[in-house]
Amino acid sequence: MKRWMLALGLVALSAVGGVTALFFQYVPLLNIPVATAKTNQSKSSVFQKPLKHVLVNGQPLALEVVTSTASMQEGLGDRPSIPKQQGMLFVFSTEGQYGFWMRHMEFPLDIVWLDRGRVVDMAKRMPAQGLMPIPAIHVPTVNADRVLELNAGESDTYGLTIGSVIPELAF
Repeated sequence: MKRWMLALGLVALSAVGGVTALFFQYVPLLNIPVATAKTNQSKSSVFQKPLKHVLVNGQPLALEVVTSTASMQEGLGDRPSIPKQQGMLFVFSTEGQYGFWMRHMEFPLDIVWLDRGRVVDMAKRMPAQGLMPIPAIHVPTVNADRVLELNAGESDTYGLTIGSVIPELAF
């Protein structure tokens, strides 16, 4: 009975909150096989892809740019950390209200939603998942075409606020 209640609750949450991915995190509780699984190997904190170097309010920032669905789903999850003045830039093919969650995150983040280089939403100091059964989630209320993930507190270091413009990210 409890499994069905959990499944029903998660489906309702997915329908209301638009976060259907939550359901798949709890599928193992229902003893349903899933094609994807978290590995026990921790990724390096050093980026493997070439970095895009930009200036944000005169300060350098090196970005790993991801455009594929697989890279976006993986994101910074399972990495122990990232160096200061580095981040990840998600580039979407169309504008949308792209929600982000902290699943498998081992360190807190600032998440910045951009539309043609202008900051349109921010989630500061999103906590790492740690032992939380449901990771922190933020869904913006406005459309964006890019999302920037930085170490927690770095959006303040770069002086980013709603309405700030990062011209080099308006490509």
